[in-house]
Amino acid sequence: MAAVYCKKSPGRSGLGRPWLVRMLVAVALQLGVCEPSFCVESQPEPEALIQRAPLASRADRLVYQDGDSVAGSLISDDGVMIVFRSARFGDLRVPCTEAKVLRGSLDAALHDPAKLLPAGAGDVSGGSSEKAHPAKKPERWHGRISVAGEVVQDTDERQTTVIEARAERKWARDEFKISGRYEFASTKDETTTEVSKIEADWRHTISKRVFSIYRPLAELNKHYEYQGMPADYFLLQQDVGLGLVLLDNKHFKFRPGVTFLFNEIWVLAQNRHYSRFVPTSFLESEILFPFGTTLTHRIMRYHPLNSDEDGWESQTEITRKFSETLRLSLIHELRKNDPDVRLQDFVSWRFMIGFDF
Repeated sequence: MAAVYCKKSPGRSGLGRPWLVRMLVAVALQLGVCEPSFCVESQPEPEALIQRAPLASRADRLVYQDGDSVAGSLISDDGVMIVFRSARFGDLRVPCTEAKVLRGSLDAALHDPAKLLPAGAGDVSGGSSEKAHPAKKPERWHGRISVAGEVVQDTDERQTTVIEARAERKWARDEFKISGRYEFASTKDETTTEVSKIEADWRHTISKRVFSIYRPLAELNKHYEYQGMPADYFLLQQDVGLGLVLLDNKHFKFRPGVTFLFNEIWVLAQNRHYSRFVPTSFLESEILFPFGTTLTHRIMRYHPLNSDEDGWESQTEITRKFSETLRLSLIHELRKNDPDVRLQDFVSWRFMIGFDF
């Protein structure tokens, strides 16, 4: 016979023998005289709850590739995206390629067995009530601010300053990144470089192996010359295409794809406008090394329809993470034989100090 708790009825607060009431209720339950809603079973012991608790209710751990981990419970895993609930960060959506879940740790459950109670176990009102669902917090934005500077004094005095900011956010099947950079250089107090750039990257997972990509870019170059003439320009570029995930594991990623590039160029000094359409192909790779070091590389090849010479654009970044907020990056960028000769070709090396938020 199960132990029972009896709810007080209005006007019956004067019963002075609770053990007698429990016994009478138990007999009434056995004879079918008392309604089951009048009494509820006592709550089981915490140890029993832990044994009966579903696996998702136990303390799971989400482990990222860089070694960071978050405690909580797994909500779903469809092979593409992991949905993980953390008491501190809310619902997290992480691609399966970037993290894994360690299941079934009981440490947190032993410290807080109340979390393992089934819904309504503590409700003795007998009435039907809706389950209380905690409000889902929106996915957090993650970002980084990086700075670099150089001052050289020899025959000439040269100064270079670079400021860069990045932000990103992930959903179940979408990933969005945006970044901006300002670069300024001068020699003998005369400006030689002043470039402002903002670009974005939106990716949508179509299937486990296929994704779509859209990369808009805006670039303003205020100190550029072409054939000895001032040729300051504003570039608006849109890159649309599809990518294929050929390799995606804990340590290595490999993604080729094809896109179509649409360029709109305004030559400010000459008040002229040009448009160009170019098919391109790209290749992305990412390698995760020990001690929080990551190498990412993206190369894009232009295939102009009216020219025999292909062009290139690439970016390589080596990042070393020292803490949750501090990382150092070495970045190499190259643009060569752009389909539009009015755009500046360049080779750039930058050593950046970044602060994550």
